[in-house]
Amino acid sequence: MNSGPEQVFQAGPAQMQAAQQNAQDQQHAMRNALAQQQGIGTYCDCHLCQMARQDVQAAGAKAQALLESLLDCEQIAEYREQKRFLVRGNRTGNLYRILAHGSLSGNVLDLNNNRRLCAALHTHLGTLFFPFEDHIIAQFLMLKYDEGSFLKIAH
Repeated sequence: MNSGPEQVFQAGPAQMQAAQQNAQDQQHAMRNALAQQQGIGTYCDCHLCQMARQDVQAAGAKAQALLESLLDCEQIAEYREQKRFLVRGNRTGNLYRILAHGSLSGNVLDLNNNRRLCAALHTHLGTLFFPFEDHIIAQFLMLKYDEGSFLKIAH
């Protein structure tokens, strides 16, 4: 048993500066990894950026495997061939096409009403990265099991 007072660590200016630099380095690496994955801009080849690219690729591969585990055979075939697939809304029965390439902005097509919908997964967790396929999974699950909520947030 420790009967002494608890020690509280207080960071001095040097530790605070080092922590801020570390956070900036991580943000730099993640932005670079995402830019390269999406084929936009230039990318850095520093050690941190190389590690971030590996993390992004591994997360994307896991997300793609999860997405395919949720789809039926026809959806998987269309997804693999054309990077899109159909899903039927559980409330209205409308048929939607999810475009699983390019941008999340307007990537859901309501085929019954001939309109394009935007409903992307958003986070307020700073630079936390979600693979593109995770956004597609969220859209797919909402349309298939909670179409009403999807339509409330879609614009």
